[in-house]
Amino acid sequence: MNSIIKPLFNDQVTFGPITYSRKTDSNVIGQIISSYSLQENGNTEVLFITDSDFNTNPRSITQVKKEVITRYKLKPTDIIVVIIEIESWYYAGLSSKNCRFLRIPII
Repeated sequence: MNSIIKPLFNDQVTFGPITYSRKTDSNVIGQIISSYSLQENGNTEVLFITDSDFNTNPRSITQVKKEVITRYKLKPTDIIVVIIEIESWYYAGLSSKNCRFLRIPII
């Protein structure tokens, strides 16, 4: 994630991903609430990135967003759903130079 997302932001942005796999819902909700309180002070933006097979079954982006909102109490505008095909193709076609820049393995 750091090698893909972090380069999109300038150096003045602090990037602190919070993973949600293998955590209880209450733990994730607590981290989200904490991030939202920082957001009120103008210090933080919240982006929740998930894939279209959230909860193991592929479904529409709208359906996934509804499930994430219900489960984690997020604002709809803070959710980004990655389409499942992107997972296996996210760096297909990248040159060796771009792979090195993004710090991902060259395959």
